[in-house]
Amino acid sequence: MAFGYTTGACLNPARDFGPRMATAAVGYGSEVFTVSDAWWIYGAWGATITGALIGGGFYDVAIFVGGESPINYPRKRRRQAAERVKGKAEKGWWIFKRDLELGFKGELGKEG
Repeated sequence: MAFGYTTGACLNPARDFGPRMATAAVGYGSEVFTVSDAWWIYGAWGATITGALIGGGFYDVAIFVGGESPINYPRKRRRQAAERVKGKAEKGWWIFKRDLELGFKGELGKEG
């Protein structure tokens, strides 16, 4: 708990929340969550998570050129992936419907 400055506890939700919970349990009460108008929720959590999402999206759009990016898929590959998933979902539904009609009987015809 003493290395908050060197480990970046003010900008790391994982490092910020643990000491807050410990000080609340020791006896400081709920004031550890309300100090400075609860800055920790929109500063340490909201800003870092939002920044990570925006930074990841920017990297994906502007820099990353690999094929496994969900943003940079060519339209043809997006269409193919959607059709593949749709086919699997329909197949799963028909298998479920068949099992429902058969009463979910096992391989030997027993229940369960």
